[in-house]
Amino acid sequence: MKHYIITGTSTGLGKAIAQQLMQKGNILYCLSRSKNTELIEEAQKVGVSLYYYEIDLGNVEEVTEHIMQVFEQIQTEEVSEITLINNAGVINPIKPIERCEDDAIIHNVHVNLVAPIILTKAFIHATSEIKGKKTIVNISSGAGKNPVPSWSIYCASKAGIDLFTKTIAKEQESVEFPVKMISFAPGVVDTNMQINIRSASAEDFSMVEKFVGYKETGQLRSAETVAKVIEQLLLDEEVENGEVLDISLYKNNKLF
Repeated sequence: MKHYIITGTSTGLGKAIAQQLMQKGNILYCLSRSKNTELIEEAQKVGVSLYYYEIDLGNVEEVTEHIMQVFEQIQTEEVSEITLINNAGVINPIKPIERCEDDAIIHNVHVNLVAPIILTKAFIHATSEIKGKKTIVNISSGAGKNPVPSWSIYCASKAGIDLFTKTIAKEQESVEFPVKMISFAPGVVDTNMQINIRSASAEDFSMVEKFVGYKETGQLRSAETVAKVIEQLLLDEEVENGEVLDISLYKNNKLF
């Protein structure tokens, strides 16, 4: 059986990834702050096992407890393939650093960086004896490589997740049954995060009109299209452990 643990499935890309992987023979474990009843109903209709866990990844002290509940549900001897997709993310605060509130800074780093690190630790520990294919996909961003004014915390957290991905891949080189680590930047996707960006004031975010233009000129990728690329990525044996990929540069992408 193929098992997929996906964070941030209440809306947007996480929801689309869950829908894309909702196929016979797959078992889904969805984690988000609020339960997506639409996903649960869809899974029931097509006869796919889907387990839902309501968890706020900003509360990092509770992350290990919740992910271990997921692994208690999994019969490891029946696992042929298991994947963790660290998709949940937040963009706020969108402000110059001197105007950012401390609690918003902490929440951003907790959700975007600390929670994926803890989930990765738990995944690698819990699957250490599984001989089947094991993969972790960290959803990153071009902002982790290119500075965007007023996104300093988001940029820093995504740069951190890229280097974390590379570092864990190095650690896995000496492991008998290694986990493949991938960091994947999906580009600008038509989700609630983009709505949030377009809602920023020009005073806080000087580039806001550029992002308004992306929407008005149809330059945003659909979450459904990106989810299909991520499925391709999981099937692609040419992707090496520790790769940091961008959707526009992914050479085996058959959709663009």
